[in-house]
Amino acid sequence: MTASETRLRPLLAGLHTYLREQLDAVLPCACDPDAGVWARWAAVKVLEDELRPALQAERELVEAVGSRLSRASVEHLWMAGELLQALELRLAELGRMPRTCPEFMSAAAGYRRAFDYWCRDVEAFVGALSSATVPAELLARLELLEEARVTA
Repeated sequence: MTASETRLRPLLAGLHTYLREQLDAVLPCACDPDAGVWARWAAVKVLEDELRPALQAERELVEAVGSRLSRASVEHLWMAGELLQALELRLAELGRMPRTCPEFMSAAAGYRRAFDYWCRDVEAFVGALSSATVPAELLARLELLEEARVTA
């Protein structure tokens, strides 16, 4: 298989594995009933610094290859991306406030569930496509984000 025939699924799956590991490293501590604002803030920083750039690049990927997907798949992924963005903003708001642990726990559980759905669906809908269908600059961004997993 040549480079132009490389499927996107391995790249996406590797990136998603890395991002799940990042979430797993901070969410349990942030969701502990005795967690303070600093533990929640650490989780928010992972969302903002690690997940947001990756999700933005993946949303751009969906836009770039949208003509190769079914309309229902594109709409589904758009909605999932919007949900993740809204939940991230909610977590950022709650993570900066004292005494919000129950609300933060609920929002974090929703974010994690939505993130898992996103990963599953983007891998299923977009993963079978060739990397040659993606603009070179966007593919390079995704590869750079995935490389963080290897160097972490």
